[in-house]
Amino acid sequence: MPYGFLACLALSLLLAVFAYHRPETGLIALLAFLHIVRGKMPKGCFLLLVLCPAGWYAFFSLQHAALLPDAHEETRLSIPLRFLDYPEYDGDLMRAEVKTETGEKWLLRYRFKNRDEKKRWQDVLGPGSVCRISGVKKTPGEPKNDNLFNYRLHLASQRIFFLFDAEAMSAGSCGHGRKTFPEWLKGIRKKGMETVKGHFSERAAPLVNALLFGDQGELDERTAGSYRKLGISHLLAISGLHVTILAGLFYFCLLRIGMVRERVRNLLLVLLPCYALLAGGSPSVVRAVMMAWTVLFLSRWRGQIHPMDSLGLSLILFLLANPFAVYHAGFQLSYLVTAGLLLSKGIILREEGFLRQNFAVSAVAFLVSLPAVLYHFYQVSLLSLWMNLLFVPLYTAALIPLSLFSLLLLLVLPGAGSLFAGLFSRLVEWTNATAEFFADRDRFVLVLGRPEGFVLICYFLSAVLFFGLLEKRGDWKGMAFCLLFPVFVHLFAVKYSFVGEVTMIDVGQGDSILIRLPLQKAVYLIDTGGVLHFPKEEWAERKNAYDPGEYIVVPYLKSKGIGTIDKLILTHGDADHIGSARTILEELRVKEVVVGKTANRKPMEKELMEAARRKGVKVTEAFQGTGWEKGGIPFYVLFPKPLAESGNDSSIVLFARIGGKNWLFTGDLGTEGENRLLTDYPKLKADVLKVGHHGSETSSSERFLKAIGAKTALISAGENNRYGHPHQVVLDRLRKRRMAIYRTDVQGAITYRFFLGKGYFRTWKGDRGKTAFDQAP
Repeated sequence: MPYGFLACLALSLLLAVFAYHRPETGLIALLAFLHIVRGKMPKGCFLLLVLCPAGWYAFFSLQHAALLPDAHEETRLSIPLRFLDYPEYDGDLMRAEVKTETGEKWLLRYRFKNRDEKKRWQDVLGPGSVCRISGVKKTPGEPKNDNLFNYRLHLASQRIFFLFDAEAMSAGSCGHGRKTFPEWLKGIRKKGMETVKGHFSERAAPLVNALLFGDQGELDERTAGSYRKLGISHLLAISGLHVTILAGLFYFCLLRIGMVRERVRNLLLVLLPCYALLAGGSPSVVRAVMMAWTVLFLSRWRGQIHPMDSLGLSLILFLLANPFAVYHAGFQLSYLVTAGLLLSKGIILREEGFLRQNFAVSAVAFLVSLPAVLYHFYQVSLLSLWMNLLFVPLYTAALIPLSLFSLLLLLVLPGAGSLFAGLFSRLVEWTNATAEFFADRDRFVLVLGRPEGFVLICYFLSAVLFFGLLEKRGDWKGMAFCLLFPVFVHLFAVKYSFVGEVTMIDVGQGDSILIRLPLQKAVYLIDTGGVLHFPKEEWAERKNAYDPGEYIVVPYLKSKGIGTIDKLILTHGDADHIGSARTILEELRVKEVVVGKTANRKPMEKELMEAARRKGVKVTEAFQGTGWEKGGIPFYVLFPKPLAESGNDSSIVLFARIGGKNWLFTGDLGTEGENRLLTDYPKLKADVLKVGHHGSETSSSERFLKAIGAKTALISAGENNRYGHPHQVVLDRLRKRRMAIYRTDVQGAITYRFFLGKGYFRTWKGDRGKTAFDQAP
C-alpha cells in the first residue's frame, strides 16, 4: 500500500466533514489538500483520493439525515428498557444509558421522590437489568445562544439520539437478563472503582479512577477546572500515553517471567479491546486502543505500514462506526495531537537531552491542539506549555504506573496496598494542589474567543508552514510570522471586531444583556440571570446545582473573546437577575459593579456588593441623573431615585443611543414605575424597548408604549416558564402598535450588530415562531 495513503484518505474524510459544516472554507481546504498530494503518489491512488471527499460528504450527509431525529419529537411510552451500565446518581437525579428492544440507545433520566426510593433502586439496577418503565421520549435540547455547548451533538457522539424522562418505575417489573461480556466487564470496572474509593483519600480517589478507569464524574470541579485552564486536562482522560504505559508495563512483565514475544503480542491483541471497555470506552481510549491494536497486529509484517497510516485507519474505522464522534472534543484533540507528534518525530528526535525532547513534545502538542482548544474552550493558558513540561513526565513516570501498582497491590496484599494507597494519596493531593495554585494565576489566561471557518484554516495552514520551516531549519522571521499571523487574524475577527453588538442572552427565566462596543472599547453586562435554589434534604442535593452564569453567560462571553467586563450593572436584587453574579465575579475580571442607590436592599444584593469589595472591585451606586460616556456613546441612568425602596419599580433604567437607535433597558419595571418614569421624562422616546418584567401583564401599559413610541420590543423569558411570561395581553398591546417582537423563549439569543451607526437584528433560531407582526423593521 502506498506510503501515507491511508493517512491522506482519513484527512480527506475530515476535510469533507468540515465542508459539510462550512462549505466555503471546507472547499478551500479540500482544494489545498489535493494540490499538496498531487504528484506525490501514483496516478491511480490520486484519482481515488480525488473521488473520496465526495463519497465521504455524501455518507456524512446521509447519516445526519437518517440518524438525527426531528428536534421536536416527543412521545409518551411504557416499554421494557435494558440498562447498559450502572446508573449515575447525583442527589435526587438518576441518569443511565439504556437500550430498547429494537437496539436504540437512549439516555434515561429519573427524579427520586424520597431517600428510600433512591436506596432501593441503587440496590437493584446494574448492567443487564431489564425494567418496564413509563415516561416521555424526547429529543435532546440544542443551545439557544451562539457558540455554546451542543448537548444534542454531544449525545449523538455517543450514538444516543433520544432522552427518556421516566415518570413511573416499579421494582417489580425489573428482571436480570443474561449478562453480555461487555456488561460483565463493566461489573469488574465498578468493583475496581469502589476498591479505589475505599482505600484512597477523598481527593485522590477520583483522580486514580480517572487514570485507570476513565471515570471523571467524581472529580472535584475546582480540580478539573484547574487542569482545563492550564491545558493539561488531557492527562485526566485515558489516551495513547496511558495505553502505551500500561501496555508497555504488561509487555515487560510478561517477557520477564519467560513468555515468548509472539504469545505476549497475541495476548495483548485480546486484552486491549477489553481494556477499552474497562476504561469507559471514551473516544480517546478507543482511538488509542485501535491504533495500538493495529500496530501490534501488523507488527508481524514490520515496515509495511507507517504509524500515520495506522492512525488514519483507526480514524476511518471510528467514523464509519460512529460519524458523530467527530463532534467530540476529546476525539478531535486526541487525533490532532497524535498526528502532530508523529509528523514531528524527526524534529523531536534531533533534540539532544531529556529536557529538550520533552520541551519539543510539549511545544508540538500545544501548537497543533491550539485551534481545537480555542474552538471548544475559547481561552488558552500561557502557562500551558510549561505545565505540560512539568506534569507530563510526572504522570508518565509516577502517577499512571503507581496508580496501577497500588490497585494491583490492594488486590493481592490488601494490608500493604492500603498503606501504599495512603502514601500515594499524598502525592496525588500535592499534584492537584499544584495545578490549582497555577490555575489561580488568572493573569496568564488569554481569552481569545471561538475561531470560526477562515480563522481555523489560518491556524492549521500556519502550523503546517511553521513545522515545514522548522524541519528545514528555516529562518526565524518566517517561523515567527507563521506563529503570530493566525493570532492577529483571530484577534481582529473575534476579540477586537470592528462590529459592535447588543445581545439579549437566553438565560431562561431571567435577564442578561451584553453591550459590546466596536474594537471592544467597552463591555457592559446588564444582569446575569440566575436561579432561585430552594433548600433540599442532604440526600437530594446535587453535586453541581444548575447556574446560568456558569453554563451560559460565562461561556458565551468567553466565546466572544471577552475576559473583562468594564461595568456589571445589576438592575435590582431578584435572583433571576443577579443570581449568577457571584459566578461572573469569580470567572471573569470585573472592573466595576453598578447597583441602584436604593434603601432596604435584598440580602443577595448586599452579599454581592460585599463579595465585590473583597475582590477589590469598585462598587458604584447609580441613581437618576447619573451616567457615563464611552466611544462617543452616552449612557443615562433614568431610575431609581436616590434611596427609593428596593424592588421591581426601583430597577436601574438605562437609556443609550447605540448603533443609530435609542435603547431603553427597563429591568423589571412595572406599570407604577413606568408612570413615574413618564412623569419625570415626559418627552422620553425610544426605538428599542427591553420589555419590563419579562412581559408580565403588570408592565408595558398602553400609556407607556404610546408615549415612548418604540418600534422594536425585546422580551427575555424562559421557554414554557411557570409564570406564563410573556402574557398574551402584553403581546396584544405590542402587536396593536405593530412593533417587531423578539422573544428569547421562542427565538433564543437576540443580537443587534452595528457598525458606523447602522445595524440589524438577528436571532439564534432565525425567524421560526414569528408572526406577521413580529418581523424586524
